[in-house]
Amino acid sequence: MLALGLFGASLGSACGYQATELEAATTSAPLLDATEATPEGTPYDLSSLDGRPAVVFLWAPWCGPCRRMAPTVAGLPDAHPDVAFLSVSGRSHVREVTRFIDEQGLNTVDQVYDNDLTIASAYALIQQPGWLFVTADGRVATASGELSAERLTELIDEARNP
Repeated sequence: MLALGLFGASLGSACGYQATELEAATTSAPLLDATEATPEGTPYDLSSLDGRPAVVFLWAPWCGPCRRMAPTVAGLPDAHPDVAFLSVSGRSHVREVTRFIDEQGLNTVDQVYDNDLTIASAYALIQQPGWLFVTADGRVATASGELSAERLTELIDEARNP
């Protein structure tokens, strides 16, 4: 079992996902210091997430677990209106990405197209889906793989109330 010590939780590797802890940054986490583009090419300043808890869902349209998680992610903003949600796609052509967003209803969540995997690489996320749970003060915890809706809610609550 690997510990997600940043928020005092633990994730079990037997369920097909892993977690790591990242040190709290004295300045904003690298994620929050970047500007990426939406699938339409519009700049998206990730610092817009500063000051409130955030969940970042990293996915690709060809990823089976990503496809299974997408409807759950699409419903999160309504269930957690005080949390920012960002969907980050990569490793696919933008046409495939926009089709996936439309098919899965992910248009309820802000979108970033990160085809070169800048964000995933910054946090050493190599399995999809990848997850970043960001506290309002910029601390980041990561998880990889498919999460149950219950576990996802627990991790959101821990980012909200570290």
